[in-house]
Amino acid sequence: MNKKGALALMALVMALLTVMMFSGCANRKNASGIREFRYSFGKQGDKTCFRLYFDGDEQPHYFSESESQGTSNDFVCTEEMFEWLNTVVSQFGVSSWNGFVGYNSAVQNGYEFELYIEFFDETYLKASGYESYPDSYDTIHKVFVDYLEQYSSAGFTE
Repeated sequence: MNKKGALALMALVMALLTVMMFSGCANRKNASGIREFRYSFGKQGDKTCFRLYFDGDEQPHYFSESESQGTSNDFVCTEEMFEWLNTVVSQFGVSSWNGFVGYNSAVQNGYEFELYIEFFDETYLKASGYESYPDSYDTIHKVFVDYLEQYSSAGFTE
């Protein structure tokens, strides 16, 4: 897919996700809702990590950390963030990444990623790679990062 096509696809994804989020398509209380989401990526010493989770009191939290910037944030967030993630995972093929483990030994100090999602029905999704990626990784990575980074410095509470 060329750059123009990828941008058009990403714009369509964002528009669909916005509509789905505000129409209530996803709900954490159903069996497929996300309980915890962890996504880290980057090179050694320059990794970024996002984590969204429900604490013991079922309060939704957002955590982000950037090794290169030496920053971290942890705050109570909205359930809509989980609904958005659930929509991305269920509607855009992220579930097909489950079990992906890629490794390219020809590259030293390369880019790596790790994705872990735990659902309320006690199932999980795990994927990781070192200079090796599942289908549509670049597009989904950009969707995740564009959405989650906007909260990295803007901490808020419900």
